[in-house]
Amino acid sequence: MPVQLTIAHNITDQINLLASREEHSEFELRRIRREIEQLKGVDACQYYMIMGMFYSVVGDKAESISNHEKSLKLSSETIFLENYAFSLKRLGAGPEALQILLRAFDAAPTEEVLEEVAHAMIYTGDLNEFERTLQRFARANPDKDPASSSSVSYIVSLQGKLARAKVSYQDLKLSMDLVQDLIWRKGYRNAIEAINFDTGSFDDVPHVDVSIKLKTRSCDALFEINEGIAEAMAGAEHIEAWNRLVFTVCDWHGTPEEHNVA
Repeated sequence: MPVQLTIAHNITDQINLLASREEHSEFELRRIRREIEQLKGVDACQYYMIMGMFYSVVGDKAESISNHEKSLKLSSETIFLENYAFSLKRLGAGPEALQILLRAFDAAPTEEVLEEVAHAMIYTGDLNEFERTLQRFARANPDKDPASSSSVSYIVSLQGKLARAKVSYQDLKLSMDLVQDLIWRKGYRNAIEAINFDTGSFDDVPHVDVSIKLKTRSCDALFEINEGIAEAMAGAEHIEAWNRLVFTVCDWHGTPEEHNVA
């Protein structure tokens, strides 16, 4: 493997490790920054991409976007779009991440990118491009079944749940935007580990139960978040199905069944 690729992979692993921790030491950040600088004169495209990833970990959205955009001016390879999207998701910008992944999918409509796009749709609650995405995949891969993607199959199941409760795509997206914004403002920028959708009913009125698994620091935080969501949804006049979408935020314990949704 060329030296610059070895360096890039090593730094990427370090950035992903940083992202898994809540606190970062200044010494550690400076050390990784120095290692990234080794790429600047060797592979500018990799350099800007990794700088974008680095800034996403430290929470600087403007610098992260600026560096990723510079990398895209030098290369249109799918990996640069995918890592851009992962940085945006890490920054709590799920809807923006989905748009970048859709660009990656339009450029390379593979099974791998389809899974990433469908996963992002679940995470954001934005299914508006789902049918178009499946059509694009079918044209590019006539011999492959998109249902082999676990996230695609999950969305098909979710569509049935939404139809049963008469919840529109628009209401799902608006409510997910509202809930995730509240979670972000409570200080949990990149703490959602899984999202599960299920069917329910109250007084014979069907609804969709949305369970969000969150890495939290205390039970009090969960209580505050759930209280805030209930209040926000009750006052959301722009969401027609506000009473047919029931959100519950709970602690994520990392059990196997929680890994395969979002």
